[in-house]
Formats: sequence, C-alpha cells, structure tokens
Amino acid sequence: MYMYGHPPHVPLPNGIIHRATKNTNHCLAPTDEIVQKYLMNPTQENWSIYETKYFDLLELRFKNRRKEFDELAKLATENDVYIGCFCLTKKNPDVYRCHTVLAIMDWLKYFKCGNNIDENEIHYSINLHKEVF
Repeated sequence: MYMYGHPPHVPLPNGIIHRATKNTNHCLAPTDEIVQKYLMNPTQENWSIYETKYFDLLELRFKNRRKEFDELAKLATENDVYIGCFCLTKKNPDVYRCHTVLAIMDWLKYFKCGNNIDENEIHYSINLHKEVF
C-alpha cells in the first residue's frame, strides 16, 4: 500500500487507487474538522495534535468499520493499492505531514500487506512521491 497524489503531468500508476480525502467516507480519510484546524496554523505543535486526533479516529473506525479495513488489507495483499489525497499544498508542503503517511505507518500494526512491506519501503515510496512534486 502506498500514498499517492496525482499531479497532472505524471501518469497514473499501475494498481488500485483509493481516494481518501477529507470529503470522502473512506475508512482512512481524515475529518474536515481536524484538517481545517491544522491548516489554520500548520505548525509542528498543531501537526502533533493532528496526528493524535487522526490516530484516535483510525482506532475508532477500526473498531466500528473493521470490515472495510479487512477488505482493504485483502486487496493490498493481491494488488498495489495507492491511497490518494491532496495533502501536499503550498500551505502544507511537507510530504510527511500527510494522513496517508500516518495511515500506512499505523496500518503496519494491524496488517501485513504483501511480503515486502516494511518501514524502508514506505519511506522509499514517500521519497518518490516528494520527487514527483
């Protein structure tokens, strides 16, 4: 599973893209409220608050919407799955301040998707993502 944002000049990847933006009902999507609070003042302190609230949200959703997580994990064992978002903006240019990075890191606590996903692969994918922009 990978994070994925799609600049117009970059071809779509081979795999399955799940859009998990604040205005979707995806199990990995942040709420509009936590996104807006962070973007009003995108400091390290507010990012730490965002992280806490997002991880709490994932934990709650994992309990209440477990089937969606299980289906996504199964899909990711059989395919490359990309989590799409619009986190990277002029106001938020740091690729590590993205809910997809948090979701993927958190994901490793619950699931092993494929035989080769580890923290190094996640960071490699993030660095490739940074180069695209």
